[in-house]
Amino acid sequence: GPSDAPMRHRVPPARYRGPVLFPLPPAMKKLLPLIPVLLWAGACASPAANSTAADSTAAGDPAIAPPLPPPTQSMDPFLARFVGEWEHSAEMPNPAGGDPMVMLSRETISSVGPWMTSTIANAEMGFEARITLTRDPETGRYRGTWVDSSGPLMWNYDGWVDGETLILEAEGPSMADPTKTAMYRDTTRFEGEDTRIGESFVQNDDGTWTKFNEAVGRRVR
Repeated sequence: GPSDAPMRHRVPPARYRGPVLFPLPPAMKKLLPLIPVLLWAGACASPAANSTAADSTAAGDPAIAPPLPPPTQSMDPFLARFVGEWEHSAEMPNPAGGDPMVMLSRETISSVGPWMTSTIANAEMGFEARITLTRDPETGRYRGTWVDSSGPLMWNYDGWVDGETLILEAEGPSMADPTKTAMYRDTTRFEGEDTRIGESFVQNDDGTWTKFNEAVGRRVR
């Protein structure tokens, strides 16, 4: 019967831990959770660093700690001017005709190392957007992304600075024919440090540009 089965068959294999060679002191038990961290740190150290640490330990010197991550890079000075809270008033064409539509939005811009991150929200329309921008130190170009709540499309920015104006271009679906793509250009011009004029353009088939949006941003803080 079940009571006659050997004791080893009563131990679920998944819970078997093998023989305990010696009991661990309480102080050692507290260090067990740190073992994966120590192994990971050792794996991340370069061979040269490990070799140096081994030589130093053999010579009686304290072990050398793993290398620290590189320091955080600073943001491009022009992009740093955007950091803060902004309120925007934008005029857009009215599909029904008549006076243009006015859209009010709030923008919060912060820095993450060399990156500028922007959150734009329009509570009335239930619209949100996220922008990331940085300056490539190798090319001097400004690159980044735009995503928003209207769909899964991610716009990839490439641009440059001309005086007080940041110019960004991206390729996306054509407004005239969704089966085709078109080039778009967003410009932001500083007027002082607390006012920004933004304009959006779409490129026509003949290479000219047509403006379809204009906004004025004023710094709140």
